[in-house]
Amino acid sequence: MTSEKDPIDYKVIRAENEKFYGTGVNQWAPKLLADRYDDRTHFIFELLQNAEDAMSKREVWEGPRIVDFSLSSTTLIATHYGKPFDEEDVRGISGIGESTKEEELTSIGRFGIGFKSVYAFTKSPEIHSRDEHFAIDDYVLPRVISAIDLQPDSTEIHIPFGNDHLDAATQILKGLQRLDLRTLLFLHEIEEISWSYHVEGLSGSYCRESKTLSDSARLVTIIAQDGANNEVEEEQWIVFSKAVFNQGEKVGNVEIAFALGDSSNGKTVLVQPVIESHLVVFFPTVRSTSLGFLIQGPYRTTPGRDNIPESDPWNQRLIIQTSELLVDILQEFCEMDLLDIAVLSTLPLDASRFSEGSWLAPLFDAVRKALTHNPLLPCYKGGYAAASGVKLARTQDLRDLINSEQLTKLFDSDTELRWLSEKITVDLTPELVSYLKDELNVDEVTPDNLITKLDHSFLEWQSDEWIERLYEFLNGRGLYFLKRLRYMPLIRLEDGSHITYDKDHPQAYLPVQVAQTIRQFDEAFVNQKMP
Repeated sequence: MTSEKDPIDYKVIRAENEKFYGTGVNQWAPKLLADRYDDRTHFIFELLQNAEDAMSKREVWEGPRIVDFSLSSTTLIATHYGKPFDEEDVRGISGIGESTKEEELTSIGRFGIGFKSVYAFTKSPEIHSRDEHFAIDDYVLPRVISAIDLQPDSTEIHIPFGNDHLDAATQILKGLQRLDLRTLLFLHEIEEISWSYHVEGLSGSYCRESKTLSDSARLVTIIAQDGANNEVEEEQWIVFSKAVFNQGEKVGNVEIAFALGDSSNGKTVLVQPVIESHLVVFFPTVRSTSLGFLIQGPYRTTPGRDNIPESDPWNQRLIIQTSELLVDILQEFCEMDLLDIAVLSTLPLDASRFSEGSWLAPLFDAVRKALTHNPLLPCYKGGYAAASGVKLARTQDLRDLINSEQLTKLFDSDTELRWLSEKITVDLTPELVSYLKDELNVDEVTPDNLITKLDHSFLEWQSDEWIERLYEFLNGRGLYFLKRLRYMPLIRLEDGSHITYDKDHPQAYLPVQVAQTIRQFDEAFVNQKMP
């Protein structure tokens, strides 16, 4: 392909770098640049990052969106279809700067420092991109090499191994095998990653498909295939995004991803908590979040890019924006009637893990405020309410006996009160129940504390049918409970008024079920089983 641009003068770039960096780079660079990671194969992610950025710089591209790693016993070749190299890119990858643009927050595959991790396995990496064919010696010194045939519009990065090539190939194979479905989750440009090891006939691939659900949400399906065993694995995620701006310019998105499982209730999605959740800066870091979902953003990282400085003002700003996004997501789930117990179980609920002043505390605070004041908690028989308008029922028969209107009157509330969903119980969701009681001040109503509220005014407001249901409810509580009723105005007279229990009172209205309850109560009292 004939290029109309001026040829890159590699001798000039090499001379400038020799003058700027000196002649002793290869003495101090290995520890500072090549061996910065505990895992030497981390450079695989650096190459993926470079490819993602290069693809994002193509104005219009209808061709392949794949990154392929081809491993032999002596060389690793990484191929992608991003924007071909120009002089700026050559200078960037040959230097030790953070990026081809100073302070560029949108770039995840920063040239310079990140790319230098390939030197853990090679002395002179080679780049072949359209008309540019060059190697880089001693970390910063580019030189022209022979051209090779390329697939149209592709870029190849060759990493020839040193004398310990067999050990290098073994380590890199393990690194390629550690790629998983989540590697593609937060990428927007790369749609497929494939790898192969020709010596042993091993291979694998990961494909991503995205479907737009709303202005802020997309459904992401990732499929992994083991070429050797022909095994297929699939994951689905719903990913929410919120644009991030720096001085008025968009620099990326903060994102939250929920893992989806099989729907068993006819709804379109069923969220399931993520077991191991680490902060993602386009790719996973070592920073655990203790969340039931994944969070991602263009955070400023440590030099090894596997962690972040918590106190960095930009990173603190991103966490606040992630907190705002999480509240928006809860509202969107609510509007779709998908805000169920599974979603709530993914939230930051343990105060000890999100204490005041900690890095993730804004997430905890934002959720607590939203659930307290906004109708986001699922209620019994459908709908949602704020924490200030709900009660927890210890037993199912309490929910069936006391409706919302009665619950509101019993607690003398100015606003309507509702029962929380029957799926929120100590047995099923112990952490959520503790959170509701300790952090949101939601009362748990038990049969014991309910009866103390059954005064004359409330009981005389009820129908005869409901009073019978109350008697049936009380009758099922056992003798220990019944002894407490002796001084409660539970007996309804013919005129609709209520009195306390009196076996000799001639005008008490006693339906059959009630009479049985009273006789049981009376016999127990007479036999001194109830002091």
